[in-house]
Amino acid sequence: MLHNIFWKDINSSYLGANRNFLEMSGIKNIEDVHGMTDYDMPWKKEEADFFLECDRRVMGQNKAELNIIEPQLQANGRQAWLDTSKIPLHDEQGKVIGIVAIIEDITEENEAKDEQKRLLTILSATPDVVGIADSGRLRSCTSLDKPSQAMSEYESQTQTGLRYQRYFGDS
Repeated sequence: MLHNIFWKDINSSYLGANRNFLEMSGIKNIEDVHGMTDYDMPWKKEEADFFLECDRRVMGQNKAELNIIEPQLQANGRQAWLDTSKIPLHDEQGKVIGIVAIIEDITEENEAKDEQKRLLTILSATPDVVGIADSGRLRSCTSLDKPSQAMSEYESQTQTGLRYQRYFGDS
């Protein structure tokens, strides 16, 4: 996966970005991003406020902030979730002159986790015998409901990688 990358000056004005960031932002030309701020981007005002707060903190404390999980409204109208790391930029004398940020879009990962939680909640509430199988593994069971756990020797909700035969014998 290619990451989105940008860099800003001490005033949090964009100095440059990679193609992925430009596409995410709806910006056609690299020259167009120069001098823009987060308020010029398609983000919500609250998001821009948060991004600038993080910028100021990173530059003011001269300390990187890694794995900041943040929402972002993208140029195409899609609400995304991002894992962002911001690092201070220095001049030759070591003075902070801006930041560089590396962004990974984790929207699909978050949605998959939410769906898994939803399914496990349903699974744990059902009185029926139900299991969730992972078709990517040879007859591997990834989750069991409570009645199935009671029928087997396993107690935990998730039994990743265990074979069907260990629960119910050959079938």
